[in-house]
Amino acid sequence: MRLRPDQYLDPSDIIMAVHCLSISHHHTPLSQRERLAFSHDQLVNALEVGATRRRPGNGNLQEIAILSTCNRTELYLTAESPAVAAAAGRGFLAESLGVDRDIIRRYEVQTDGDGAVRHLARVAAGLESMVIGESEILGQVSEAIRLAAGAGASGAVLDRVFRTALRAGKRARTETAIGKHPASVGSVWVNLACETLGALTGQRATVVGAGRMARKAITVLRSRDAGAITVVSRRPEQGQRLVAGNERSVGFEALEDVLADSDIVICATSASQPLITPQVVAAVRHEPRTPLVIVDLGIPRNVHPDVRTIAAIHLIDMDDIQRSLENSVDHRRGEIPAVEAIVEDETRRYRAEGHGNGVLPVLDAIRRKAEGARRSEMAKFTARLPHVPAELREEIEALSRSLVNTILAAPSQRLRTEAANGRADEYARITSELFGIAVPKPPDEVDTSRPPSVP
Repeated sequence: MRLRPDQYLDPSDIIMAVHCLSISHHHTPLSQRERLAFSHDQLVNALEVGATRRRPGNGNLQEIAILSTCNRTELYLTAESPAVAAAAGRGFLAESLGVDRDIIRRYEVQTDGDGAVRHLARVAAGLESMVIGESEILGQVSEAIRLAAGAGASGAVLDRVFRTALRAGKRARTETAIGKHPASVGSVWVNLACETLGALTGQRATVVGAGRMARKAITVLRSRDAGAITVVSRRPEQGQRLVAGNERSVGFEALEDVLADSDIVICATSASQPLITPQVVAAVRHEPRTPLVIVDLGIPRNVHPDVRTIAAIHLIDMDDIQRSLENSVDHRRGEIPAVEAIVEDETRRYRAEGHGNGVLPVLDAIRRKAEGARRSEMAKFTARLPHVPAELREEIEALSRSLVNTILAAPSQRLRTEAANGRADEYARITSELFGIAVPKPPDEVDTSRPPSVP
């Protein structure tokens, strides 16, 4: 966070450095969410780009982390103000995803400071999920900060923010019943498919993809005694790891042949374009005698929406699943107040840890001393060279301020980090001695054993 040299370090500065731009299923239709979702390669590349742009004193975009799931794309960042965060974050997302900034602006919801911390804690606790209380999001939040840290894109501030959120998420699932009752994307698509097929028992099933969602789909199909299961993937050797017994793995070149012999198809890939189009279906379903259920779990969509218009084809996509889920989680809603209390408790803890006993007065005193020295030297310079043009003097003034900020950036960040780790008092004492500053005790530490003097 970049501070003006004459700006004292207010307690809100630490938490106001955190911002979030969120695009989610709450306010963005599927047709747009798929355009704004990161593939794994895009995510890794974006974090690497973000890491190269981190530098001391850069107020535009310092730390970043990206949470990208099938229902949300969220950018967490530190910047000097909400306005800077909005502009820099919007530009970063647009550049990373190859979309126009206006698309980001239209659907983004921004939270700042403790609002951003609270939002991520709500996400990790399952309060913002399509399925309230689902547990998968907790692992996704953990993976987001792991990837950001590994790329060098995040730092101490976002590390604390994500640790706070993960703590809230774990508490929500151990201290409440928010995740006790079954309600998942998997259970919903099975129920919707059975409305057409009657049951999955004995049905010929195809799973397109070999990732985590595909693996879950195979587990569901086995539990429902589906018939022959075929896995279609870009690399059949990956699919081979998922199959067992009479199940088989084939490459994408066999997709049309497999579709012709399927009763249900589950698509769960990260492909950027639809794999199953009306033309593909029409080519293999000349005279359909039985219905074909296609479940599209992909974001972006793996199945073109016009497939729904073909006779005997029953398409189930994430929008269908969301509508059904809204009617199936009422039994979890009673736990929401208890989970929200946990979120608030962890947000307060984040703020308290960020302040750290003794750290803020030390930071303030250091900056005051540095600013005093800077102004003194500038006054000497002006006295020696009174005829320096005003424009040049302003440039030199700005340079001196930048030098102060750059020099103080590392020790300031280290103090905040150690405060978060419970070593605030120790580091405050050492820093005070090194810089030769006297820091007044906070009001609650003032010695009250002696009566105040009377003037």
